[in-house]
Formats: sequence, C-alpha cells, structure tokens
Amino acid sequence: AMRINIPTIVVTGGPMLPAEYKGKKYATYQLKEMAGQLLQGKISEEEYKYMESILSPGPGSCAMMGTANSSAIAAEAMGLTLPGCACAHAVEGIKNQIAKCSGMRIVELVEQNICPKDIVTQKMLETATKVAMSIGGSTNLALHLPAIAREAELKMTLDDINSIAAETPYIAKIKPSGEHTLKDLEFAGGI
Repeated sequence: AMRINIPTIVVTGGPMLPAEYKGKKYATYQLKEMAGQLLQGKISEEEYKYMESILSPGPGSCAMMGTANSSAIAAEAMGLTLPGCACAHAVEGIKNQIAKCSGMRIVELVEQNICPKDIVTQKMLETATKVAMSIGGSTNLALHLPAIAREAELKMTLDDINSIAAETPYIAKIKPSGEHTLKDLEFAGGI
C-alpha cells in the first residue's frame, strides 16, 4: 500500500476463535506444549489427540498475538483499516459488515484521492508502534514497521522501536505471553 500509494483500505481475515477445553482457552501454538506434556507423561495420548483435533477450530489467524494479528492491529492503529477490523474474528458477522463498509469507504477514498501516504504520517507510525508494544505485539513488527516507514518515506529504526517500547506500558497479556486470547481483547473494547 505504501509503495504503490493508491487509495487503500485493508480488510484483514481476522483471528480464529480460541479452542476451549476444561474451562481454559487455547491457541494453536499450544499444541507444541501439549506434545511436550505427552512426552513427559503429563497427559495421555487420547487427550493429546483430542487437543490436536480442537486447536484449530475454524478459519482465521491464530487466536494469539502472533505476527498476523500484531500486523492487523498495527494497520488499524495507522488508520489503514476501519475501526474494529483487527479484532473482528474471521467467522463472525461483524467481519462481513466491516468488509462491506470498507468497500463503501474505498469508493470515497478513490473519489477524494486519499492515499496511504496521506494517512500514515510519522505520528501514526509511532502510534501504531505504541499500540503494538502495549499489547505485546510480535517481535516481527521490528522488521515490518521500519519497512513500512521506508516505503512511506518516514523514519523508524530498531532504536526508535526500543525507545517507544521503553516508555509504553504493557497493558494486555495476550497469548503467548499471557492467558488471554484475541477474543478477550475484542471484549475489552478492541483497539
């Protein structure tokens, strides 16, 4: 979007719903942990196979703060999506509504010739970095945000990200760093 700089609206696929088992929520990465528990004799082969069958309950990106969801949240914080897009789950009706509204909004952006470089300013890039840091966004954003900045003819270095991270409070422990999933972040009001 930044490279070609034509009117753009991003509609992300959205996270998948978390799996639920014995009152706890799980994300797909936890199957690796379950494999370790199986090898240590902490869970049975039957329990492992059951977890394997439920840990990807449907379409969408993982129900955790991985690269896809972190990038979606950064895109929303930069103003490249409609509000609520990043946390709207893949299988929920709100995602369809966001897609439809995005289609209507892109027509307006084309008519007004509003392009990504008009939206993504240095301040918006820094805001996206703060938002990502506050929710424990993927470390892969340390690669993606400077690349976006370069295409936007802005400045964002690893030192800039470190400085922003140092002054940004960590307010949401989303899996894998905590027990919450993207569904919990959505219920908390989203981004």
